[in-house]
Amino acid sequence: MIKFKTSILASALGLAIVTTPLYAFQAEVAAPAKETPATKIKTPEQVKADKETEAKKEADKKEKEALDKMRSEMSKLTTNYSLLMQRQKNENLQQELQKQKWAAEAAFKAAQLKQQFANDNHQLQVDAQKEKINSAKLKAKLASLREEAAAIGAETAVLSAKAANENIKRSQEIAKINNQSTLELAKIGAQNKLELAQLKKKYELQLAQIATEDKWRATKNKNKNVVTKDIQYPINPLKDGTLRISDRRIPLSGPIAGGSADYITKRIHFYNNISKTKPIFLVIDNCPGGSVMEGFRIVTAMQRSKAPIHVVVKSFAASMAAAITTLADHSYCYPNAIILHHQMSSGMRGNMTQQKESLENGYEWERRLSHPIAKKMGVTQEEFRALMYKNNSDGDWAEFGDEAKKLKWVNDVVAEIREESIGSKPDGTAPRSFMFQAKEQTDALGNRYIQLPRIDSVDHWFLHNPDKYYRK
Repeated sequence: MIKFKTSILASALGLAIVTTPLYAFQAEVAAPAKETPATKIKTPEQVKADKETEAKKEADKKEKEALDKMRSEMSKLTTNYSLLMQRQKNENLQQELQKQKWAAEAAFKAAQLKQQFANDNHQLQVDAQKEKINSAKLKAKLASLREEAAAIGAETAVLSAKAANENIKRSQEIAKINNQSTLELAKIGAQNKLELAQLKKKYELQLAQIATEDKWRATKNKNKNVVTKDIQYPINPLKDGTLRISDRRIPLSGPIAGGSADYITKRIHFYNNISKTKPIFLVIDNCPGGSVMEGFRIVTAMQRSKAPIHVVVKSFAASMAAAITTLADHSYCYPNAIILHHQMSSGMRGNMTQQKESLENGYEWERRLSHPIAKKMGVTQEEFRALMYKNNSDGDWAEFGDEAKKLKWVNDVVAEIREESIGSKPDGTAPRSFMFQAKEQTDALGNRYIQLPRIDSVDHWFLHNPDKYYRK
């Protein structure tokens, strides 16, 4: 059996618990009797007693552990209480020091205010004394000024009387002068009218002369911006390597699409209606080709025209535009212009029968278009097709103007093309460089660059670019 006693102490400032254990162990354990080999089995009473003994031991152990835990908690509480008391004392001491500091500051501020009041009072007394002295000086000065004002008033009265007499004399003199002036002005007025009439006539003659000169200058300046000579329409516009293009010109640039044939054939008819002998110029600046049907209408109109059609290639004529150039009776190009022939292309839709019909239709168009070109070159249509792929793996057979002439794609290579239809000075501004339109970009490495615009398939870039700032 275990016996213990706990005493609890309380105080007004906190709670402290002190536990004093008193152990009185009384245990009676019967010494086991020596068992003989014949008596090894325990009786039920003995088994029960052993279990109760074990249970008491376990209970005593748990009570001892609980008592140790309670002691530890009481020790922590005692320590915390001591710390709280010390902290409270420190805070009280700080508050007392703060009060003493505030009292000292208040006393110092009061002393300052007292001294300031004394200083201000002394300054007020000094200022009052100065004010009295200044007031006396001002009174004396005012008396002196009054005496001076009286003397000036008397003098002013005398001067005013003199001035009045002077004014009367001057008025009389002014009246006399005005009478004389009126007579003189009348004389001068008559003379001036005559002089003004003469000057007016002189100035009118000068103004008329100036207006005539201005009109002549305006006409002269206008003539600077206008070609005054008459346009010539020679039957043979090519002379000494120079091709002269008149105002009977039709431009062809960009793809040949819906409306292109209508635009060109109407102008061919118009120029024929004016004259059936003067040349008509179809000027190809840059044309990648286009619709076969639209292009063939242009070819037909060229072949049926009474007035001769002269096709001129300045930069690039490909596909249908190349066919128009080659099939023309009169054709010209610069030596550096490019002419490109290749096979037609098409897209097919529908069922197999419809696709077969579409393919057959394409072969017929190719026969009608390519056969005359091959015949002009002196080869068969099949040989013409084979030459396309022999000269280019894609079948896009492109040649410069001087080589195109050898192949009979164009009749003449010219050194100069003169546009005589430009009769007035071109207006407008030069096209802005792509540099002012392109947006500067930055790549993954932080390098700045500008994307170059797209150019024609047969064109190339030729610019100084050591730092790869311009990129395709």
